Amino acid sequence: MTVVAIDFKESRAAQEAREIRRIIRRTGLVTKSERDVLMAVVNLWFYHRSGPEGIMHPGCDKIRRRAKVSIITVKRSLKLFRERRVLRAVAYEKGGRKATRYVMDLVALRAWLDPSGVKVASGTLVAWPGKTGSDDTVSKAGNDTLSRDQNDTRYKVSVEPQSSVEEGGEE
Repeated sequence: MTVVAIDFKESRAAQEAREIRRIIRRTGLVTKSERDVLMAVVNLWFYHRSGPEGIMHPGCDKIRRRAKVSIITVKRSLKLFRERRVLRAVAYEKGGRKATRYVMDLVALRAWLDPSGVKVASGTLVAWPGKTGSDDTVSKAGNDTLSRDQNDTRYKVSVEPQSSVEEGGEE
């Protein structure tokens, strides 16, 4: 059995990191200061996400030094990222003596900064089986219906198969 060593620069994780950094650099949706804070936070996430806890806990001062901005700018930017659901606080949300623990959602980051990269699939979104409750239709466009359970916010995509029989006369 031969083991092939893959250089980190060629790995999937490195490709993903390069793509995310490229999206951040090229976006026009945030100010330069917010972009610098986001780049500092993303770099911290790439460093800490494979750790034993899978979380990061950067202090505002550490981010300030890396992004070379003021503390107020860091706090304002972190608030924006939480509102956009790019950052999710998992512990010590109010801060205080301990740094807030965060998890970064790279899918939400891509959807926010690079909406052209979001892929759309035809089909029907229906409630994921889980908690009990009646289905509530949220929107309907053509044959596509977005449904969700009133007690649950998870969604499920079920694609309806296309008919393979063509309409027309028989020969």
